[in-house]
Amino acid sequence: MLNKLWYVFGTLCVLYFIGIAIFTGLANRFHIFWLILGAICIIIGKIPNKLVLVAGLPLIIKILFMVILLTICIIEGLIISGFVDDPPEDLDYVIVLGAQVKKAGPSRILIQRTKAACEYLMENPDTIMVVSGGQGYNEPMSEALAMKNYVLSHYDIPESRIIMEDQSTSTAENIAFSKKLVPLDAKVGIVTSNFHAYRAGKIARKAGFTNVSTIPAFSELPLLPSNMVREGMAVFKDWLVRNI
Repeated sequence: MLNKLWYVFGTLCVLYFIGIAIFTGLANRFHIFWLILGAICIIIGKIPNKLVLVAGLPLIIKILFMVILLTICIIEGLIISGFVDDPPEDLDYVIVLGAQVKKAGPSRILIQRTKAACEYLMENPDTIMVVSGGQGYNEPMSEALAMKNYVLSHYDIPESRIIMEDQSTSTAENIAFSKKLVPLDAKVGIVTSNFHAYRAGKIARKAGFTNVSTIPAFSELPLLPSNMVREGMAVFKDWLVRNI
C-alpha cells in the first residue's frame, strides 16, 4: 500500500509538471522541481515495502522528519496569512515588486501585480506608484520599464505618478532601492502576488519602513502550489540570512 501511495504521488507530480509546462512554458526553472520530485517518489514506490516503512526508521530520523514537516506547515501557514489584507486608503506610495519579463511582454504574474497597483491608484488619485525591478540576463527590458509601459498603455494614469527603480535583482533589493525614492515618513503599500505578500511585508519592515501595508495581487490557481513551495523555500532562506 505504501508503495502505491509513493507511486501515485510521484505520478501526480509529473503530471503537474507537464500541466505547468503546457500552461506557462518552462521559463521558470523552478517548475522542474516537480519533475524531479515525481521521479524520486516513483523510484521510492518501486522499492520493497520493508525498506521504506517508517516504523523501521531510527527514532532520530523520525523526530527530524516531524520537525521538518512541522516547519513546512508553519511557513506555509504564514504565507497564507498574507493572502488577505485590507490596505488603508490614501497611501502616499505603492511599491510594485517586479517579476519576469518575457520576450512577448510582461509575465502573467507581473501583469497581475501591475493591475492590482493600478486599481489602487484609480481609487486613490494622490498615490504615487514606484515600479521596482531590474533587467535579468534573459529579459528584453527592465521589469520596472515593462510595468511602466503596461500602465501607460492600459490605464488612464499619467506618467507623472510613476517612479522607476530599475536596478534591483531581488525582493530585498526591490525594497531597499525603492526606500531611497520615498520620504521616510510616507505611508507605503507593497504590491505583490498574494503568495509573496507575507515575505515582502516582513522584508519591508526589517528594512526600516514604519508605516507599511501589503496589497496582495491575485495569483492563478494552477500555479499556486508551485509558487507556494518555492516561496516557502525563499521564506526559510530569508530567515537564515536575517532579511526577515
